[in-house]
Amino acid sequence: MQLKAGVAVQMLLSLQKLGNTSYPARDAFLLAKAQSILRSNPDVVATDAARVSAMKVHGSEKDGQVTVSGDGLAKFLADYEPIANRDLELDLPKLPLSILDRAPEMTPNDMNWLGPLFEEG
Repeated sequence: MQLKAGVAVQMLLSLQKLGNTSYPARDAFLLAKAQSILRSNPDVVATDAARVSAMKVHGSEKDGQVTVSGDGLAKFLADYEPIANRDLELDLPKLPLSILDRAPEMTPNDMNWLGPLFEEG
């Protein structure tokens, strides 16, 4: 599966939300495999590190959360976009939609990032 590096990072962050829920063994295996592939890929790791670094440089921290806005957002994007827009080829498993029957509450944004992983039909 071809993905932009930044999409792979966001996909991993969204997959982690599914990681604390019990699933049938096959589904749990596929979720763990997808997470493992993303976590162990050096390009995904480097992209996430670049994202975190750029957020710290251009964002502001409040209550342990870093947010980027205003002028900082333009500077963040200038630093991060060239890294996030790199193409990656990842051998990720397709996930059955039935996994979502047991999933915790997820945002539409999470579903956008996870969408390419799910089999339709």
